[in-house]
Amino acid sequence: MLLLTIYFIFTLSIFTNANEYDTLASKRSSSYHFVKPTIVSSTLPPIISDFTSHPASIRVLLQIEDREDLLLNLNLNEDLLNEHFKFFFQATDEYQLTRHTDRIIHCYYHGYVENNLQHSKIALSTCNGFRGSILLHGEYYYLEPILNTHIIYKHDNRLPKRVKTCGTVHLDPFPLIPGNFTQSFTHVKRQAISRFVELYLIMDLTLHQLLGSNFIHSLNYLVHVANEMDLMYKSLSIRIALVGATVWSSTNQISVEDDLSITLDNFLDYIPTLQSQASVIFDNAQFVTGKTHPSTVVGFAPLSTMCLDNSGGVSRDLDLRELDIAATISHEMGHNFGLYHDDVGSRPCYLCPGNECTRIMNKVGIDVIPTEFSQCSIDELDAALDSGIGNCIFNEVPMLVTDPVCGNRFVEPGEECDCGSSIECPTVDPCCQPGLCLLKNGAQCTAGECCDAGCQLSPSDRLCREKRNECDIPEYCTGSTGSCPPDLYHTDGTLCTTAGSSSYCFKGTCNTHRGQCYSLFGTAGVDVGVDVCYSELNNKGDKYGNCGIRHNLDGISTYIACTASNVKCGKIQCSTPADPELQTTGSAELTIVTLNFLGGAQVECIGVNIDVDVDFTDPGLVIQGAKCGPGKICVDQMCVDLYTVSDQVLCPINDLGVPCSGKGTCSNTSVCLCDTGFTGSSCNQLASAMSTHKFSTPLIFILLSFLILFL
Repeated sequence: MLLLTIYFIFTLSIFTNANEYDTLASKRSSSYHFVKPTIVSSTLPPIISDFTSHPASIRVLLQIEDREDLLLNLNLNEDLLNEHFKFFFQATDEYQLTRHTDRIIHCYYHGYVENNLQHSKIALSTCNGFRGSILLHGEYYYLEPILNTHIIYKHDNRLPKRVKTCGTVHLDPFPLIPGNFTQSFTHVKRQAISRFVELYLIMDLTLHQLLGSNFIHSLNYLVHVANEMDLMYKSLSIRIALVGATVWSSTNQISVEDDLSITLDNFLDYIPTLQSQASVIFDNAQFVTGKTHPSTVVGFAPLSTMCLDNSGGVSRDLDLRELDIAATISHEMGHNFGLYHDDVGSRPCYLCPGNECTRIMNKVGIDVIPTEFSQCSIDELDAALDSGIGNCIFNEVPMLVTDPVCGNRFVEPGEECDCGSSIECPTVDPCCQPGLCLLKNGAQCTAGECCDAGCQLSPSDRLCREKRNECDIPEYCTGSTGSCPPDLYHTDGTLCTTAGSSSYCFKGTCNTHRGQCYSLFGTAGVDVGVDVCYSELNNKGDKYGNCGIRHNLDGISTYIACTASNVKCGKIQCSTPADPELQTTGSAELTIVTLNFLGGAQVECIGVNIDVDVDFTDPGLVIQGAKCGPGKICVDQMCVDLYTVSDQVLCPINDLGVPCSGKGTCSNTSVCLCDTGFTGSSCNQLASAMSTHKFSTPLIFILLSFLILFL
């Protein structure tokens, strides 16, 4: 390898007023050190001083004033930008221009401090100087350019210091009771396989102006934020792939209010419009505003909506520092995954080791940037994925094409595997040869659910991802790759049953009112409340019956009364013969109403009330996807026709017009999964014994799935 030594000479003497550096630096940190970054080696031609070249792999020596030098090992984060990435900015109030990936400079790196591989993480950009975060032994340091030099400082010393809180309020998480609407099982661990969130970021006009109204600066800022988020989510084997970004440079396309909960409402309503206008498929959208407010609340997001139409959140950027806002957005996205606050209620994660909590899902942050997800968050993510939340993150994401570099832990054209350095390989991928990026002699595959401990491919009939619930579809190894096929599920509208109640599959889950009552109160004697509980109470608009809470700027919250058509989608109403006992702890209040009728008949209606400022994800409201009528389901406390919120799926049909010829199951990707003994795109051909697939669905089940929508 050709070793190159290039020196960037940064001296104070080129300025007539040397104090100019200290003046600028003191606004960013109460204690800082000047740094001279030096590129000591590269696998490509050297980076010149104006940072116009960004090699796939570099080593940077940080010579820090009055401190020990640090040697950084950096690799271009090639999973960050999607090959279809689009950047939108407004040229006028009405017109937007687009920049595609051929206009985007990829200058975003991940890495580690050499000799501290296990105790360091780095997210840096080299777009215009070195800028980004260095996590070393549990403490964040921030490196940034100032004029024509650099400074580094501990993040704890940054200025200004603020108290920041998340506005999302919730109960303690509910336990997953086997057989309920969030069914649990022991699944194959997927830590060896990365899961991708295709992310879309939007910056409002205020933040764009605070960043100098410079399009390139604003774009780099958003991509850098995504790079920091990607580093935070790596520990969960989740990668952040930025597929699009928009800067509102002329007019905000939604009303940005002081109350972030209202801004969240407005943004979630805007997401379908964004999906249509941008012509980009994304799993999650996050909105960032620079609008300040005396409130400490810096973020809001709904719970458990990842991959749904309301998969997103809003965040307030107070510091104009990528690491800070990345931590906030990562927190809000955690709520989309179904993660709860660590420091609320009687949770085991309430007490943190040491004097400071550095968990990403903490509700309150005081001068501390979180460094990791807690074990509570890890367990909640596993439970959420098992219940069907976030199915879309298992899809493969096309990445930008760059020159392959062996040793950067990205499998690129011409490589069979890439396990990183010789130090990393034994733990990252024992099937791969370090330095060659080829499989070891005799190895058939690399890490994955379909690659065994001996580096051999699993047979094609081996189950690699279990069926999570009645609406999920099991996946089997193909026999040709070590990875499990993409996660598939039944089409929306397929008839299903949970806790003895019929419903429709929606986004891979089968949710029912009875299943939700089981989750709230346990299974012994519990049942869903009779229809009269919904019709008599949920139209009142009080704590005993409602369709959610409206939050006002003056701090007053009011209950929303359900319309007659939406009463089955408002407050969940249950019944139990014994004294009801919630299967959770926290600030929950039981609501019990006894309805009296002529002749002495009585009906008891039991629900859960949260007497605090809450968002739309109150677990006391009917869950998304529950059946509220023939061909109708609950979405955001409204009873809507299933076809209006379902993905358009058209599987191949036979000559009689029957999907999958009645010999298979139509998946959410419009692909037929044929029953045992059949093959072909529409399952209309007999298969040999060697090609049969372990999947069987009776014909009557297929027919009922389509007829039920019209009953």
